[in-house]
Amino acid sequence: MIDTVLRVFGGQYDVNALLAEFGQGLQAEAFIQGEPDLFGAPNIDSGFDALVSENPAPENNVNDIRLFLENNSSLFEFLKTAGATCIVDVAYSVASTDQNAPSLCLPVDVLGLCYQCNVAVELSVFSAIEHE
Repeated sequence: MIDTVLRVFGGQYDVNALLAEFGQGLQAEAFIQGEPDLFGAPNIDSGFDALVSENPAPENNVNDIRLFLENNSSLFEFLKTAGATCIVDVAYSVASTDQNAPSLCLPVDVLGLCYQCNVAVELSVFSAIEHE
């Protein structure tokens, strides 16, 4: 499985107001500076995580990333101006029986969109939880 999430943090903006203005259609979860995170520690920054894709096929996941970046250009322009850090996190879940995760090609046009939107790319690989 491949899950892709946009992670946004830092900068000077009101997260809840931003999501109210730009968040229609986004599956986003906000976090606020000082409030406890999942482990109970205070969040260092405010920001949000938004689902980009849950598509198991690498080429479809990349297309979802492309569409997400293209369809949210005004959001990314605002975030760039606000000084926020934006990361597209592509996370693979790999079964313990698999030797390698499938290859993921990020075409030049997608990397160009990331550059235009001021979005970094992060790749993560996790061992899948296997149910018996």
